Amino acid sequence: MIELVDPRGDVNLVPAALAPRRHAPEVRRIAFLSNEEEFMHGALHFQRYTRILQRVLPERLGAALVFHSEVKPVLSRAAEQEQIDHFVGWDAVINGLAK
Repeated sequence: MIELVDPRGDVNLVPAALAPRRHAPEVRRIAFLSNEEEFMHGALHFQRYTRILQRVLPERLGAALVFHSEVKPVLSRAAEQEQIDHFVGWDAVINGLAK
């Protein structure tokens, strides 16, 4: 089961609960869901940051990791359920853009 947590909380301004953090030895599979196209121009784009994370995280977590990346087909809308289902079973999913 995937628990989606909106960092803004709900519409009634009740703070949302953060998903429980996993300890480093438990994290082996990390996925990235981008809100940007793969080949953005300029230095600031999410795929560049994910490539940096793919080099740094194995050192920080002290383990070999498996990474998976996807780009949302419609960047300005929420991901479709079918795409979200791809992330079932992953230890962490990082969604973002670098603007």
